[in-house]
Amino acid sequence: ERGVDRAMRGAAGFSLIEVLIVLAIIGMLAAAALPQYQSFMGRSAYAEVIIAAKVYRRAVEVCALEDPMASCDSGTQGIPVSSATQVVSTIAVVDGVITVTPNTYKTITPADVYVLTPVGGGGGAAIAQWNDNCATHAFC
Repeated sequence: ERGVDRAMRGAAGFSLIEVLIVLAIIGMLAAAALPQYQSFMGRSAYAEVIIAAKVYRRAVEVCALEDPMASCDSGTQGIPVSSATQVVSTIAVVDGVITVTPNTYKTITPADVYVLTPVGGGGGAAIAQWNDNCATHAFC
């Protein structure tokens, strides 16, 4: 009977080594997942910056069909003036080039400026394509 009690007490829980091994494994998994999570958060916040530029993009496309690109600026030719949001600080349009400056939000900063540049267009001609600066960002 005494041997049975001793055996039961020894099998009642986890040893300190076992708990430390489990904690080490959880720590390694968390260390691997954290950068991926931060990257996801940055991309999701930056998607809001890109979406904010779409209204201005359409307005510049309409302006280009009616006027020279040099007259496609914020507040003129139907192109709206900038309005700040939680994510976007300012949106400026100069000669059809759209520049979106974000606020500090999640993992993006004001240095993560998004620029859309029209190719062609103006004076009745449609814009052939849009170039952006996504190649220089990890968030696009």
